[in-house]
Amino acid sequence: REPQREVQAQLDVISPMLELRGYAPAYPSQTGQAPVAQDQSHAFTLEKGVSYLVTARCDAACGNVDLGLFDTAGLMVQQDTDSDDYPTMAFVATESGSYRVTVRVAQCAAEACAYGVAVFRRDAGPRQTKAGM
Repeated sequence: REPQREVQAQLDVISPMLELRGYAPAYPSQTGQAPVAQDQSHAFTLEKGVSYLVTARCDAACGNVDLGLFDTAGLMVQQDTDSDDYPTMAFVATESGSYRVTVRVAQCAAEACAYGVAVFRRDAGPRQTKAGM
């Protein structure tokens, strides 16, 4: 059993589904190991006005993973603590800069569980003109 590969495989499966909804990976997904109830932080540089989606997955030993999002000033913007194994946050960045995403494994049947976090962005597509309609 390779927990981090398991988590990466889960993220690889959702990426094409999100791409169908207009999202593209903003960064390579981040994976790691986390002891129960200890925040793991990842920093991502985001652009003002861009729509983002942040999601996390955890391995089979994990019973619950939570996400938090903090802006450039360190203030919590959003959190998802209710989605068990599939937390997801969609938002529009209010300013450009470094945002911090925290991942917390709330329940784990092992000493530490593997997790992965991915950030996707949705860029505005080409605008249709009257001639193109």
